Amino acid sequence: MQYEDALLAGNHAFLLLYFHTSDAFSGSRAQAILKPLLLRRTKYSTLEGQPLLQLPAKHIEIVKLQFTDEERQVSTLACHRLAFVLSESHADPYQ
Repeated sequence: MQYEDALLAGNHAFLLLYFHTSDAFSGSRAQAILKPLLLRRTKYSTLEGQPLLQLPAKHIEIVKLQFTDEERQVSTLACHRLAFVLSESHADPYQ
């Protein structure tokens, strides 16, 4: 993509072209430009003493399902496959 094409495609393409370099400072450059534009908010953030976000109280309900024989077989097979994949991934990390 050429510089002129990126400008015509919009800001997103321009930023990708501008920051898609192999120099060591491209990440720092992106952070410096975007920092004033992006604000990090948490659920505890306040504005003029009032919380920005008011969440309802958490409600947890545990529902136990009754699987059919076929559903139980599929679930068991998935669990066994996952256990196998996880055991293989920890067997030898240098393979």
